[in-house]
This record gives sequence, structure tokens and C-alpha cells, in this order.
Amino acid sequence: MYGTLENFLMNKIIYKIFILQAIFIVGLSCNNNSAMPELNEKSSQSTNPANINFIIDETVKQNLLSETTNDSKEPSLLLSETTNDSKEPSLLLSETTNDSKEPPPLFIEHIVVTNDTLWDLGSKYKIAWQYIFWNNLSLLSSPSSLFLGQKLAIPILPVISHTIINGETIGDISARYEVDVSLITDFLYNNVSSIDNIDIGEILYIPNGKLNFYTVTLSFYYCESVDANKYPVGDGGNFCEIMRNGQKVYPGAAACAYRFLGQRFTIFNDPLGLIYECADTGNLVLGWHRDIWFQTNKEGWEWIKVVGDSADIVILDE
Repeated sequence: MYGTLENFLMNKIIYKIFILQAIFIVGLSCNNNSAMPELNEKSSQSTNPANINFIIDETVKQNLLSETTNDSKEPSLLLSETTNDSKEPSLLLSETTNDSKEPPPLFIEHIVVTNDTLWDLGSKYKIAWQYIFWNNLSLLSSPSSLFLGQKLAIPILPVISHTIINGETIGDISARYEVDVSLITDFLYNNVSSIDNIDIGEILYIPNGKLNFYTVTLSFYYCESVDANKYPVGDGGNFCEIMRNGQKVYPGAAACAYRFLGQRFTIFNDPLGLIYECADTGNLVLGWHRDIWFQTNKEGWEWIKVVGDSADIVILDE
């Protein structure tokens, strides 16, 4: 009897163990169904031992993958660490840029040959002809005043070079060329750390800048009279000494209204190709009038016959 009871209890224990195992297996199967639908689809096809092994193997792989991802680091942190082991992305880019690629020169030198025109050069270098003209005002008195062998600076981008003068601010420059200050300060070829930190003589490049022409009336005055019966005397002679700016008269000096003293400009179609400066003034010089100084009345008369008594000027600084 005891043996029978003992056997009954043993069988009951075994049966409970079997039930617990079955519950465990069912629970494992449910977990696999929610986490790995692709494996559940395969396991539903067959329940033989080979398939069970396959499920277990794949489960182990998935768990390893999950642990590797979750237990190591967040993807963003991994990227950060990988980057930090070598270099910061921005520094790496900066160093690569500096070591391998410098910005190309902003200007190309062109030597004028027969039949060259600014319009043809603009087409050849794929830049508006005005930017060639505006960057060579010290050489060109007009867009048609090219000569053989002349060296022109051709910009590869629509920019105008500007040399900073005393008292000038970036705000002044931006207003003159009709562009935003940020276009100047952010331009790749400018080295501007602050809008308040610019130096006299420094060259700034003005992207998409414009220069306007102003129409003025012209006359001449001079130092020495030569054959007054043959050559008109203009605004008068005997101006041989010191001008309003404290300098002695010189070629390229002009008398202008007082508010324009110090202004530099070029004259469209000027046969001399000079840069003029408002260095003198007088009671008869009003508005936009420009009175140009010459050594003799003969020189002044021959000049004004070519240019005319009115012309367009380009102001180089205000």
C-alpha cells in the first residue's frame, strides 16, 4: 500500500513538473511570437526538433544583437565616440579643406589682344562685363578704352574690389555698393572677424556689388597760359600753388563743391585715364560740377574737346 501511495505521489510530482515545463515552453513561444514575427512564421510550419533548434539558435542571435545594441551605447553616442577617436567632424573638414583645397584665385590676369572688347571678355570668362570694368577703373577710362598688351584683372565671381580708406565703415561700403553688410563679412575671400575691425588699406571684395555713374558738368583751370588767343582760358589761370587740401597743384587734381573734398573719381571716356581727386574748392564750383586742373590752358582745352563739358563719373570713395 505504501508503495502504491509512494508511486502515486511520485507520478503526481512528475506530472506537475511536466505541466510547469509545458507552461514555460508556451510562455517562451508567446515571447517569440511578439518579438520575432518572422521566426513564428517558420515555427508554425513544423514542430519537429530540427525546427525547435532553429528557433532557439535564431533567438540566441537576436538576443545577442539586442544586448550588443542596448548594453553598449546609444547609436548617437557611438557615432560621437567614433568621431572623437579620430577628430571632430568640423575640424576634420576644416583640416581636409585647408590641406587639399584652397579657394581658387579670385582674379585671372588677361592680356588684351587685337579685337578684344569687354563684352567679348565677359562672354569668354562667363562674367558680366561690368565687373571687369569696375575692377579695372584705374586702367580704363571707359568700357571701350582697351589697348594692346594691357593687363586686366578678370574676376571669376561677380565681385568688386574695394580698398578701405580712413574713416570708412563696412556700413558705408555696403550702402555704396548696395549690398547687405552680411554679404561682405561672410564672403569667403574676406577676412573680417568683426564689422568694427577693418584696417585702412585693406582690400574687401563686395559680392554682387554695383557702382553707379553720376553725370557732372566739366571745366578746366590751369597754371600757365599758352597762346591765349588760340586756346580758351577756361575758368582762369595762374593756379600754381597750394590747394584747399594743403597740397601743391598736380595732374588729376579737381576743384569740387566743399562737401566733396577728398572724393576720388574717374571720368567716363577720359583720354588720360586718371583717377581724379577733389583737392580744391571755390565759390564758382557748385553742385556736381568738376573743375579739372592742368599745367597749361592748351592741355585743358585739348582735353575738354575730347571729353565734353559734361560726362559720367564713377565715384571711387565717398
